[in-house]
Amino acid sequence: MRIFLAGLLLMFLGCVLGSPEAEAALRVSPNTFNVNPGHGIKVLARIENNSGQFRVRGQATLCFRFSSVTGCTGDSVLGFQATSTTNFPAGFVDGFDANIAISALVTNKVQALLEQNPVNALFFWVIELVPAAGVDLGNGANVPFFVQVNFRMLGGSSGAKSLSITRIKLTADEPGGREGRNVIITEENRGTGQLCLEIWYTGTGKVVGSWQAITNNHPEPNEAIDLMTEASLTEAERRLQRDFLIIEHIRTYFGPKGYIKLTLPYSKIPPDIRGLFEIFPRFKAVYNRRANISNATSIAGNEFTRGGLTAEGKMPQIRVLNGILGEPYPFMTDTKVGIMEALDGQPRRLVVTWTSMTDRRLVVSIKVRNPKTGSVETAIVPITNGKVYVPLNKFDRGETLNDIEVEGTILGLDGKPHPDAKSFMLSDVSPATQ
Repeated sequence: MRIFLAGLLLMFLGCVLGSPEAEAALRVSPNTFNVNPGHGIKVLARIENNSGQFRVRGQATLCFRFSSVTGCTGDSVLGFQATSTTNFPAGFVDGFDANIAISALVTNKVQALLEQNPVNALFFWVIELVPAAGVDLGNGANVPFFVQVNFRMLGGSSGAKSLSITRIKLTADEPGGREGRNVIITEENRGTGQLCLEIWYTGTGKVVGSWQAITNNHPEPNEAIDLMTEASLTEAERRLQRDFLIIEHIRTYFGPKGYIKLTLPYSKIPPDIRGLFEIFPRFKAVYNRRANISNATSIAGNEFTRGGLTAEGKMPQIRVLNGILGEPYPFMTDTKVGIMEALDGQPRRLVVTWTSMTDRRLVVSIKVRNPKTGSVETAIVPITNGKVYVPLNKFDRGETLNDIEVEGTILGLDGKPHPDAKSFMLSDVSPATQ
């Protein structure tokens, strides 16, 4: 009897709760895309059903409101997409990839409607699926089902076109500055140097944010969250985004030109940050008046939503080293030294690797010396090489790193030691990259 009752209970729970497989039988992936006002978008969405085959009937409809039973409501229709452009299958299938094209005419129409009436900024691409005999797509066996792909209008209805970065570049604003270079701040350039952030974008609007530094005291950033603009993240992701050391706040307006240059003077960077650190721009979400109600908050009786600057990828970073005022500083970091044994007729060689902190036309002199025998070998290479091999012809085969001294010196173009660069002894015996 107990077994019978337990079986009935399990059957009842199964009917009430349903199975995960049944609930997830009809899937759309991805099911939501972001779109900017005034811009078209072409995307690919996978529509598939695990519980049986279906076919597509009719054309796709774009609208504000719909139901899975009746499709789009007449007064919310924005337009249609011709079947010939969507890659719809001719017969019954388990799934297919839909080519979806939303034109700028549609996004402009949505934006105009949002300006007149702050309705939900989601609109939908909807198609009707007809199931094969006996198949249930969600409305019952043999009953058609209208499935949707969601499109979210970015930037709300603030009256300004949504802001989106198309290209971004962070450099040291100095002669010969380029992306990816490292920066050394010295007594000489602290008052004149600056970081330069160039942004190419679409749309207009106010932008707020800050220059931030990731120092040795901070945990490693999560690039997918911490280095993104806040407006590019979901609400859940925004709550996970961390601030680092804020150096200076950014408050500006992106006008219709589509290009802006922001700068951070070296004098604004705290001189007491020790070691290598990274600087990057952080852009916050902003409140726009009269935005969509579903994602809005009420401030003094008005409706607002969080819009702001969006971007497809992470914000750029630049590595910075603070020189100690009045003292020489290293132009090289991460220095390692090792010995390569003789191979294929080659002599034993000392290999030194490093990371260059400058693009300047300087050279590195590496001197290898055995203090007991007086043997010396020297090699000179440009500092930007990041690696040098020093033949050990004058050294015995049995000598190790413990028997020799390795000194590095930064030289100027005149062949003399650079006045700002200190000579250093290489005592790190970690194997260098060969």
